[in-house]
Amino acid sequence: MKMYFNGVLVSSDPFTGSYADLKAVHTYLGKESYNADQLEGFQGQMDEVRVWQVARTAEEIRGGMTQSITGSEADLVALWNFEGGLDGVVTDLGPGGHHGKLMGDAKQAPAPRPDQPPPPPKIGRVLDLDGEGSYVQFPDGSFEDLTEVTVEGWVNWRTFRNSARAFDLTVKSGRFSVELAGTRPVLILETWEGDERRAVETPELLPLYKWVHVAATGTSQYDLKLYLNGVLASGPLVREQNFDYRNSECSRFNLLGGSNAKVVWPGDAELDGQLDEVRVWNRVLTPEEIAAGMSKTLGGDETGLVGYWNFDDPDAPLRDLSPGGRHGQFVGKAQAVPRSPPSTVQPLTSLVPFEIEPGEEQVLALSGHGSALRLPAGILDGLREVTIEGWVFWGELGEWRAPWFFGAGESGRNHKLAMFTSDDERQNRLAVYLDDRKDGGEWKGQMIFASGPPALGKWIHQALVISAEEGARLYLDGQPVVSNPDLNLSLLEANRDNQLGQNGFVGLMDEVRLWKVARTAEQIRAGIHRKLTGKEEGLLALWNFDVVEGMTVPDASPNGNSGVLEGSARVAGSNPPTQGDWGALQGRVTDAKGRPPRGGSEVTAWRGEQQLGLVQTEPGGRYWIAIPSPQKPFEVRVIVGEEIAVKTGLSANPGELVDLDLMMPELDGFGFMEGFRKLPGCRHVPVIVITAKDITDEDRARLNGEVTRILRKTAHSPEELLAEIRSFAPPIADPTPPC
Repeated sequence: MKMYFNGVLVSSDPFTGSYADLKAVHTYLGKESYNADQLEGFQGQMDEVRVWQVARTAEEIRGGMTQSITGSEADLVALWNFEGGLDGVVTDLGPGGHHGKLMGDAKQAPAPRPDQPPPPPKIGRVLDLDGEGSYVQFPDGSFEDLTEVTVEGWVNWRTFRNSARAFDLTVKSGRFSVELAGTRPVLILETWEGDERRAVETPELLPLYKWVHVAATGTSQYDLKLYLNGVLASGPLVREQNFDYRNSECSRFNLLGGSNAKVVWPGDAELDGQLDEVRVWNRVLTPEEIAAGMSKTLGGDETGLVGYWNFDDPDAPLRDLSPGGRHGQFVGKAQAVPRSPPSTVQPLTSLVPFEIEPGEEQVLALSGHGSALRLPAGILDGLREVTIEGWVFWGELGEWRAPWFFGAGESGRNHKLAMFTSDDERQNRLAVYLDDRKDGGEWKGQMIFASGPPALGKWIHQALVISAEEGARLYLDGQPVVSNPDLNLSLLEANRDNQLGQNGFVGLMDEVRLWKVARTAEQIRAGIHRKLTGKEEGLLALWNFDVVEGMTVPDASPNGNSGVLEGSARVAGSNPPTQGDWGALQGRVTDAKGRPPRGGSEVTAWRGEQQLGLVQTEPGGRYWIAIPSPQKPFEVRVIVGEEIAVKTGLSANPGELVDLDLMMPELDGFGFMEGFRKLPGCRHVPVIVITAKDITDEDRARLNGEVTRILRKTAHSPEELLAEIRSFAPPIADPTPPC
């Protein structure tokens, strides 16, 4: 018998008998068959449970554990993936039809699917460094012939000591060092040739007391990249020449945890922490190779491997397991200790520098630093009108950050159609630019600005509609906020550089849709909270991030406009913006003759004294207002000048769009008072009626409790009227300051 954990053999028994004699009356998942009534059941979750009629090899187990299977595979007896079944039945997708039944509180529930297992535990050792003059040194000249290099390994920091190096090697292009940025949780990969420094760095992402997989790649053309947990995390390359660095005076050793610069800069510290599975390659590994290999134990004979140390051999922990034979030596108190190696991988969303509320909706997570979803070139070619819409969660604001960008990608040209946070007037206002090239200093483009910055830390539905006839209009959460009749697609000469996330955008996106038609306001509003199928008429592309194939995000429409994840862009689980408990009302406000009020009107929704939303009607009297928890009763109030209309007892279903036309009454004073008293804070406001009309007993009965005093104009002089009014007004403080 053999037991595997995350694809690695962790225990075995010499038993070689047959299991044919096992004749259990009942078989369980989550409970033991023996004395089952007296034992507590398993508490947790399971997925992709499989039974085979053969002894699977370690390679077969590892190769299949993160892959979904169909149930028709050879030698498969049973497969329960918990995706189907009715009335408490768990369907067996295998050939035997061994369907299960849920018992007790067991249930099939949506949950994030296990995809990338953590590095497996092993019986072995890790390199332990105390940060006080301890490191490992390999033979001089070991890697001087490398023109391309990948250095990778697991690192566990206990403290962030000044400029502590994880790796500091000497390669053909010069020193190749991965180090901390001072004492900050930032990694820097830098190379030196003479006194010219080239470097890339990560955001502030590093944790303490957690294993992190670090991979650094470089070429002789100075293409440098840093990966954390298999995700590209480094920003753009920086090149500088500064003789103050005194690189020529640094040593030329090959070190783990030590610094070649310490002979010049004695303030540089050694690494305080642990390392495991350190590897050096004579080529640049692809992102896919890094992500796939970081959790695997190597054999040592892999193509391109020129150095491999796993520290497991108690007699020779620094033995190089690759053919290179570059065995190391301990310096100071460095040692290999028997301790669990990397056992958990931080979620990929840790690369996003804000907290993502966990959930089951798959969304695009972008952390800046070159992270983007690369879209096909020419996707807008031949279009005279277009609608770009989707949910955006702004995690950070900053100048010129763009959730989407369509442009020519040509050096020296300011040529794009993009949504940005503009630094105009230092406000980070949300803006849309359609730039054209500059000739003789003359800018030929168009733009629209929202009144302020987008809301930070919340989902916003953003939609841009461009048509040849009407120009562009920007909608936020279904409401039109700004337009420009001159912003036209004819200004966009090319769109070869198209992407979601550009120029350091940090945030999330979901349900991003591209239409080859100009959608109406009603169509945008009706679709805000609905999941599309991809087959809708006029749809050019739909990226809903529900499926990811490697680094590819498929287009859910049949048009094949799939995107490719770049940099640290990843798909992560979050609470859905599109399935919230929302409904909406739309309609038109008119007078009794069907005419919209001059100057528009104000529409508000209320639940008791809580205002749920407020909008101004569009030209023509149209309005649209979102309602949270629409199944709970609410009322809608319309104010036009001094006229008020109220609709009470309204309700709707979540996701439902209800048509409600509102007709303003031709109000007299009695109708005004009835509506006025219903407004928040107006219940106890004193109201004095001054009239020349004779007030009947019936009039007084209608106004009873609604007005404070009724005064006849003809019965009082102006002075008496003023004194009466003043008797109900609060006293006014003496504005004269004390002497």
